[in-house]
Amino acid sequence: MDPVTLAIVEGIISALIVSGGGFLIIRSRSRLRARRELVKVHKELAERLLSSGVSNFYVGRQDWHRYRRPPALDAYLRQASESVQIASFWMAQGSIEGIPKVCRDLATQGRRIEIVLINPNGPLPEILSRDLELPAETIRAQVLSSLDSLKRLQDGLASADMPNFNVKVSDSLPQAAVILLDAGRPTGKIQLELRPYRAARSDSFSIEVCGDADAQLYKILRESWVKFFQDAQPVVRAPEVGA
Repeated sequence: MDPVTLAIVEGIISALIVSGGGFLIIRSRSRLRARRELVKVHKELAERLLSSGVSNFYVGRQDWHRYRRPPALDAYLRQASESVQIASFWMAQGSIEGIPKVCRDLATQGRRIEIVLINPNGPLPEILSRDLELPAETIRAQVLSSLDSLKRLQDGLASADMPNFNVKVSDSLPQAAVILLDAGRPTGKIQLELRPYRAARSDSFSIEVCGDADAQLYKILRESWVKFFQDAQPVVRAPEVGA
């Protein structure tokens, strides 16, 4: 190759190297800017969630044991210093973990306990049947069994402790399974569990919201769920099918 051609080739190669290096630098800077922007977005999201009161998030019930403090449901409920309020379709998971007895113990210690289940003799068992993929009669039987267990626990309390343990039913479908701890305090705690349509119960997801002076989401949820518990009807005795 003659010297002129060699010089031209070397010049082209040098230009390509320089332009390629410049491209890599620009690309690297672009990635760095994108990463910084993503970090900024994540930081802003975290600040918004925390300022609204969101204190934890669980993808599936298995996350309760990984990230909830304390992880066990009975220990979680025992954090309450004034009150525990629970709303759900029935007490399937709670019965497995001995929650009714925990609530009885808390009632004897002066905590106010309030548990709301769906009305087994209302329209909700039929409404839930398709979503839960269970016969309405099975749902009704589950609720009746839960109510019977709760009423027997309540009836076994000393007369001085009975007002602390309240069992109710509702004809309104709760938008989520909920636990309220010390809802009468501005520093209370709310756990909401939401189940996607026809998903397994283990695949439900949950958020925990804690109260403080400026936690707007906590205020909204607290006011809403307090109304739900107020509107529910007290159970004087465990109902029978059709009663």
